[in-house]
Amino acid sequence: MGVGTLLNLLSAPRLVGAEADARPDPAGVGEVGHPASTRKYAWAWILLSSTLAVELATLFDAPALVRGPLVLWFCLFCTGMAWVRLLRLEDRLAAAVAAVALSVAMSGLTATALLYSGHASANLTMLTLEAFTMIGVFLDVTLGRRT
Repeated sequence: MGVGTLLNLLSAPRLVGAEADARPDPAGVGEVGHPASTRKYAWAWILLSSTLAVELATLFDAPALVRGPLVLWFCLFCTGMAWVRLLRLEDRLAAAVAAVALSVAMSGLTATALLYSGHASANLTMLTLEAFTMIGVFLDVTLGRRT
């Protein structure tokens, strides 16, 4: 999947509530693998793949040139976006700003809590943030949030 395709999937218009239920389903859109069916879970896939990439980079001690941008992306955006999606914000800019703010807060609180508990470790902090992200994505998908 190219960057252009990903941007098209993410910028598709959103329908919520009765408007989403009243929209006719064209033939074949519900099929697995159809681009419209993957649009429903685009953010879930982005967040889960980012979580996996950060975990692999941390686990295998990737060079700082690779691990640094991945950890920065994850700690500044992914953790918060997994939870902000549950708010069902219509404005994408507001959602992005809220995701950054929540990510920074969750990262700071997690590191502080682990420090005060005597378990301060960069790997444990990342693992905890990854768990928070996966829980948020799981709730997003199971509660029926789309696009």
